[in-house]
Amino acid sequence: MLLKMLRVLSLAGVLVSWSCQAGTTTLDADGGIRLDGKRWFPIGLYETPKNATKMAEIARIGFNLVRSGLSSSDLDLVHSHGLKAWIPIGGLAEVHDSTGGQKLAAAAQGLMNHPGLALWELPDEALWNVYYSRLQVHEEEFKAIRDRVNQKISEGGDPAALKSLFRTLVAAKAIQDWARAESAIGELWKALGEKDKATATTLSQILPEEEALYQRLLAGYRTLQSSDPSHLVWQNHAPRNSPDLLKKHADYCDLIGCDIYPYPENPTQGHSDLSDKTLASVGAYTRRFRDIAPDKGILMVLQGFGWRDLFPLPPEKQDSDIGRQPKYLASRFMAYDAIVRGANGICYWGTSYPDKDETTWKGLVPVIQELASLQDFLAAPVIPLPLVIQPAPSWSSLDKSVVCSVRKVNEDWLFIFVNELNAPQTVQVEFPKAFVGKKIYFLYENLFIEPVAEGYFPLAFSSYGVRILSTRQNLEVEGLKGLNRQFEEPF
Repeated sequence: MLLKMLRVLSLAGVLVSWSCQAGTTTLDADGGIRLDGKRWFPIGLYETPKNATKMAEIARIGFNLVRSGLSSSDLDLVHSHGLKAWIPIGGLAEVHDSTGGQKLAAAAQGLMNHPGLALWELPDEALWNVYYSRLQVHEEEFKAIRDRVNQKISEGGDPAALKSLFRTLVAAKAIQDWARAESAIGELWKALGEKDKATATTLSQILPEEEALYQRLLAGYRTLQSSDPSHLVWQNHAPRNSPDLLKKHADYCDLIGCDIYPYPENPTQGHSDLSDKTLASVGAYTRRFRDIAPDKGILMVLQGFGWRDLFPLPPEKQDSDIGRQPKYLASRFMAYDAIVRGANGICYWGTSYPDKDETTWKGLVPVIQELASLQDFLAAPVIPLPLVIQPAPSWSSLDKSVVCSVRKVNEDWLFIFVNELNAPQTVQVEFPKAFVGKKIYFLYENLFIEPVAEGYFPLAFSSYGVRILSTRQNLEVEGLKGLNRQFEEPF
């Protein structure tokens, strides 16, 4: 009995301790995230380190957010290293009925007071998967029918009738007339001698299922809001779906965004389905979500791997550029492109695939260190400063511009300039009168300027170049001062 009482008292002590230390995340009107009342820019990692050594290394680099399991032991390890965690709750967030709501509430309330918890994450890419899961089933059925039609014709079946039915299917598929396509599939199975075979394709029911998903996740979000009002809820989407659908599905989250992995730049790589397949598609998707959900926080998931890490190449293609890992400058550009286009935080997926001594991780570490050193500025609201940026004459078409995001912390200003063009570009910049005569320093470039009244100064960029200026001189990280930020080292 005494032991039982001691256990109860011990548990009570833990709960009291948690509640005293529990962090809260809230959202400002501009989408900015607050952690315990202070503006916070999450720099996250899609890894769940299980040992103290690895967790300490992640914290040392500058990450402040990691993925956690739905357990207090995972959160204990996270918290012990000064980090925060998000917890993906998967299908538990899809509330079908009162029983499902009770299970979700119990899971949230069991961890809501843990000081390591920052965010809840809903099922990854849920909206896209309503369509994509059914599309995969259809493609398998389509291939099976095509093979059977060819086999039947070779065995002496009626080629005219079979070809006519198959053309009907292809025509319906071409314009996504799924009801017609499913009817043709049923007729084809009958013509192939399988009249009792059910049609596997169910894409004609996609909109009712989308609505059902919306209702389930909306119920889950409301359950989380009522059971744990102290933590924000995040929905990550695929780089897909129309703006109207995304706007609708923003109803059940506080933070929204997508994963986008465009490196190496290749029209056939296909992760971006925008017309923009370049590295600047990162900024394009960020801007898309900012426009769709201006009252939400934008949390973007960026590339921490090379595509060949996921899909190994045959030996004869190992020396090609196909699927190669992003290097330092590419990772730096994609991070800042997301930031200048409105991201309130970024996370990295796929870092567990390449070895930590390979290109991706080696190039990503200094990017994270630099971002972490600018935490207060990145978390601060964007200032709509009337900065004039004019392109200089160029031999390029200049279909993309240099964009700038301005932040202020106390009396210090930060200017992030990003060239979204995959070509060198020079612009002429004019600062407002309030900056005339003040020194503005180029971070990591050992340069400064002093703007003059009605005067422009030239700012040159390499392809996908990033240049950061500040009125504060001591923002540089000592160990990052020697890095080449203009071009990849040739040797």
